[in-house]
Amino acid sequence: MAIRDLTTARQRTLYASMFAFTLMSATSASAQTKSFDARYEVRAHGLRIGEMRRKLEIKRDRYRFDSHIESSGLAALLNGGRIDESSEGTIVAGSFQPLLYSHRRTGRKQRETQIIFDWNRGAIKSINGDQELQIKATHGTLDKLVYQMALSVDVANSVTYLHYLVADGGRLKSYRWQRLPGETVEIRDTPISTIKVAYDPPGSGRKTVLWLAPSYHYLPVKIEYTDDGKVTTAVLLELH
Repeated sequence: MAIRDLTTARQRTLYASMFAFTLMSATSASAQTKSFDARYEVRAHGLRIGEMRRKLEIKRDRYRFDSHIESSGLAALLNGGRIDESSEGTIVAGSFQPLLYSHRRTGRKQRETQIIFDWNRGAIKSINGDQELQIKATHGTLDKLVYQMALSVDVANSVTYLHYLVADGGRLKSYRWQRLPGETVEIRDTPISTIKVAYDPPGSGRKTVLWLAPSYHYLPVKIEYTDDGKVTTAVLLELH
């Protein structure tokens, strides 16, 4: 493959994987109430292409969940891409209830989005540049970031029906995950017992697999995203 073709492929892989990892984490939050700070290495084509950081802060009945994904190495030289996401909200009757979701992407494809949840009025407003869209708030609706925490909590609570309604781009999307047989994976030369779950929408050619570790508060120690046969992986480096 020519250098230019390989460069273009890495650019596509970087943005596809960054987008996929932002989509991964009425649900009880009782099983996952500890704040944490996790750092992941992102790899594709056998190379390190970036780093992802996830941080959850819980204070009484309030939460804030942040995600930062930044390219590195050759990918950083090509576009300097970075995705910053945050979800803020409350924990009501043991369930995550988002109030504000923010998404900002820099680099070659810049984008900024906010989603405001007005539960008193029963409305969700999505703001993308000059465009504003409003939809009806359905009970239990989550944003694209905190739903990933809801997934971890549900797995911890042995929930078998992993179905989530997510506000995304002025509409509600349904995400159905499948629980697979558990596996032991090796992370930093340490074997870790995990519960494996997958999001594999029919006909999309895309698949996301998470390895959730009970010994790590059911957080993913490994994430694998496949798009048209191309695989990108994120592996846990540190957890505090």
